[in-house]
Amino acid sequence: GIEPGNLSAIDGIGSILYRMAEAPFSPSKLEESKKYHLKHIQLKPEDPEPYYWVGLIDWARTIGPHTAMRAARAGLAGVAAEAGRAILVGREETIDAFRSAGLFLFGFAQTPQSGHG
Repeated sequence: GIEPGNLSAIDGIGSILYRMAEAPFSPSKLEESKKYHLKHIQLKPEDPEPYYWVGLIDWARTIGPHTAMRAARAGLAGVAAEAGRAILVGREETIDAFRSAGLFLFGFAQTPQSGHG
């Protein structure tokens, strides 16, 4: 085993498990990885990096690889994201493509709001 307080080992194992969960996608390995990052938070809550990993793991479990593959198969392009904002090229077409692919697009009105491009 590893020393209970060895943050480098805890982080290393958590990172390895995350990489192992990528292909093939393994929710159980993601959860195992998350446990190691949560252990780091218990030992040293002022460190920012394990919070990043926990958020990344939660995002990966929520989104999963299937959403990205379905978006690619639907030919969804023309989306640019920037710190809390996104610009859609061909807004209506993109929204329609998301809908017809069975994907949910959050936070975009069907038509631009006044003052926004």
